Amino acid sequence: RPREPERGVNADRPDKPWLACRPWRATSQRGSVRITGWRGAAAASKDRAVYLGTRTISLQIGQFMALTGRFVPLRRCKAGMRDAANGRTDSNAAYEAWLRERLIDLMPFAAIDESRISAKTHRCVLRKVAHGREHTRVREELIPVVEADVLLTVHEPARVEAWLLHGVGPQKAFGYGAFLPAIDFRADNAQ
Repeated sequence: RPREPERGVNADRPDKPWLACRPWRATSQRGSVRITGWRGAAAASKDRAVYLGTRTISLQIGQFMALTGRFVPLRRCKAGMRDAANGRTDSNAAYEAWLRERLIDLMPFAAIDESRISAKTHRCVLRKVAHGREHTRVREELIPVVEADVLLTVHEPARVEAWLLHGVGPQKAFGYGAFLPAIDFRADNAQ
């Protein structure tokens, strides 16, 4: 008979706590790090040094949502992955097109009222080049990091929640791809 997993322990990987969420985003706040993300079920932790808060989100048909997200717009090519704006003169238009391609999966379940690129930068990261039995080779690469805002109206709540849980683009294990609730950016322009 299978043993019941302890609360706060991942049954598939007992060495890993059930704190992980994917996609996620980290921000620095008053000397600590706040990790915000999506999970299918509430997390648990036995570690007293970890404050764990959970908020259940229940979407409704017709609900308006403002989302903000940070993602890595990479495209697959024969040589691996490349920046979505590679070879394009207008990087904002290239990143906006990349985002719209990812929003297509959401469009049957929500009306996309507006989307915009709010910031873009590049970041150095280590990426696996090859790995074998003895060792893994990595190299330092410069990847694009883009922040965007999306305004939508929910038509099918369960499907929108599933899209939020899935995230957008690569690098979700490293803090990218999470679209989180935000304040409507149009309110800033109205003043």
